[in-house]
Amino acid sequence: MSTVFPFQKPLVLGHRGDCAHAPENTLSAFRLALESGADGIELDARLTGDNTVMVLHDATVDRVTNGHGRLANMTRAAVERLDAGTGVHPRFAGERIPSLQLVFETFGAVPIYDLEIKNFDAPFNGLEPKVLELVRRFGLEQRVIITSFNPFAVRFFKQRLPQAPVGLLLSGGRWGGLVGVLFSRWASAGLVGLASGEFSAGFPARHKGREILVWGVKTPEEVRHAVKDGAAVVIADDPEMARNALRSQ
Repeated sequence: MSTVFPFQKPLVLGHRGDCAHAPENTLSAFRLALESGADGIELDARLTGDNTVMVLHDATVDRVTNGHGRLANMTRAAVERLDAGTGVHPRFAGERIPSLQLVFETFGAVPIYDLEIKNFDAPFNGLEPKVLELVRRFGLEQRVIITSFNPFAVRFFKQRLPQAPVGLLLSGGRWGGLVGVLFSRWASAGLVGLASGEFSAGFPARHKGREILVWGVKTPEEVRHAVKDGAAVVIADDPEMARNALRSQ
């Protein structure tokens, strides 16, 4: 299966923004990533209890804020009162978990957005239509990549955003090996993704005809290894490091 990939390769995206230098998945992290020369930003989309799409990696707010609890049990207003920056550095005090709408309002169509749909634990919670509505409202159909561990989400977006690269994320614990190949075909994924620590030269061969995304890249060696073995998208914690690694190869 061939896929249309509308962006210049290799694409360098900031992993949850520039998470090496700022609180992950915040406006500051996204701004730093773009200022450092990243082509765009990778971010995580989850639903609150009152059906607002917020940008958060974990199911709970505990790790990245001064609050506690599952995002799915909280309102948008409660989430936006939390401090997501002080724990990283005092200069980020008062940094908030943003809504996806706020991210789009702030950065517009300047970057490329890799939107990870985070509902593997609740695959039919209605997150996909909410994200799709925001993408269409802001006219970003040509500026997004959609990824997810949830094959139903991948299939949803592949059917409704055929012009966008849509990918299934894989790992040893989720859709590894042959199961991942079969699920990516079922979901019509044009792109497949794998964590940097699990990536090998044999991975692209198993997914021939699909573009390759590698996330969590942390060193220049990992950047060069991923690109040498065929990665179209490199998602780096420090996007400036990744860009410099590509220039020096």
